[in-house]
Amino acid sequence: MTFDISERKRFETTFQRASKKVALLNTVIFNDIQNTIFVQRGYQEILKPVATDPCLAIYLEKEKAAVTEIQASLEFARQYNEMGINPPRWQNVA
Repeated sequence: MTFDISERKRFETTFQRASKKVALLNTVIFNDIQNTIFVQRGYQEILKPVATDPCLAIYLEKEKAAVTEIQASLEFARQYNEMGINPPRWQNVA
């Protein structure tokens, strides 16, 4: 008894191509956001010595905290995205 699996193979190939495209898009987006965060942190450093008004300094600290939170969320998303991409490996517990 034989089965024709050509349709299944075509779907698998299409799925693999789509997965690679999504992974590439995610990488580009992550890099763009990281670059923007880098620029934002640069502006924060430039503003730090100029922010003599205590109210302005408070807002600057809140902005820095928000950018740090965005960066942490982005790192979590990157790690989550990479979870299924690479096959599992043995870990040396020692």
